[in-house]
Amino acid sequence: MGLNNNYLLYFKRDRLWDALHGVAKISEPIDPPPSTIHFPDHDLYLPFATDFGEENEISYDAPEIKFAVSLFFDEDEVILDYTSSIDNDWIHRAPPRDGKIPQVAIGFIYLTVYTDLSKHYEFKKHSDLVLFRFGTTGTRMSLLFSDSKSIRSTFSNLLRNNG
Repeated sequence: MGLNNNYLLYFKRDRLWDALHGVAKISEPIDPPPSTIHFPDHDLYLPFATDFGEENEISYDAPEIKFAVSLFFDEDEVILDYTSSIDNDWIHRAPPRDGKIPQVAIGFIYLTVYTDLSKHYEFKKHSDLVLFRFGTTGTRMSLLFSDSKSIRSTFSNLLRNNG
C-alpha cells in the first residue's frame, strides 16, 4: 500500500477551455500526436497523451477525460531532491528565462477531467463546475506533491488564472 496524493481543482464549466489551455501552458510537449478536444465552435489541441487505450479525439462534454501529462514546476528543494535520484537523462529542464527560477518537468501526472460532477460525486447543486484531478504515479510522487511549495503554488496559480 502506498500514498495517493491528488490535487483537486474546481473550475466553472464555462471556463473549461481556459482551464485546459492553462494546463497546456505549463505542459512539456509530448512525442505522440496531441490530443484534440472538439468544442461546438472550435477544436483545442493539447500537448497531452491520453490514458492508455483511449482515443486522442475527445468531445468536450464527455463525462470523464483522462490524460497523462508532464508539467513544468519551478525548482525548489523538494523537487531537486526528487529529481536527484533520477538519471540525468530523465530530467527535463526548461531553458532559463530572463533570470527566473529554472523549471523542471515532472511526469507522468495523471489528469482526469470530470465534466459532469453529478455522475461522479453527487454534486447536483454544482452542475456549473468541472473537476480537474491531478494524480500521482506512486508514493514518491505523492510525497513530492505533498511537500513541494512550488507544486502547490503552480496549482494555486492555475486556479487563480483560469476562474
